[in-house]
Amino acid sequence: MLLLTHQQSIFPSQVLSLPKLLHLSDASLKILGKYCHDLASLNVSRSGQFTDAGLKKLLKGCPALQSLNIAGSLGVTEKGLGYIAAGAPNLGTLNITGCQDITANGLRAAIEGNGYVLEARAFFGFYPKADRVDTKLADEQVWLETKAARIIQVFVHGFKNGQAEKDFRIQACVQFSSLPATVKVSQRLAFFTAFFFLIPPMNVHVYTGHLVAV
Repeated sequence: MLLLTHQQSIFPSQVLSLPKLLHLSDASLKILGKYCHDLASLNVSRSGQFTDAGLKKLLKGCPALQSLNIAGSLGVTEKGLGYIAAGAPNLGTLNITGCQDITANGLRAAIEGNGYVLEARAFFGFYPKADRVDTKLADEQVWLETKAARIIQVFVHGFKNGQAEKDFRIQACVQFSSLPATVKVSQRLAFFTAFFFLIPPMNVHVYTGHLVAV
């Protein structure tokens, strides 16, 4: 079993390579997920006895993961691939060569669900599109503008019907705190500003997901 503690230097690691560790287990991946929250790249190819359950625990604590190599992991199935797709929204590179219980159809479904990657030719898995970063930032910006516009519209409606401004600002804070972990600090600030500074005396309307002042 891989032993890690809070005090060890591996705690803040962003890149971790642990290939060919025959005793790497689900418990090992759980520890990584517990202590390596900033992990961006993990290589556990041809390592150990971990299964879908271990991947689930790993991904729960490592939302920033961008590259994952689990080639040769015979205990991982398409259920584990589903955990990867749901738990690693920033993942750009995935190597699942030799994972015998993952089919080509399963991989293609994961690629389609991700939207920012392409099927690899040199290995069984996927790699990031050339414009992945710019495209994803643009999509996130549209999402933020749409969410802010909708809630501001609710505020305008409530304000006209006598809803207290304080109640709205409490609601705004709740919505702000519920933003996904993948939303960057600058985008969070823009979202926060929309609530507290882009409200009446302007009249705000929603047009194709963007804020329009009239």
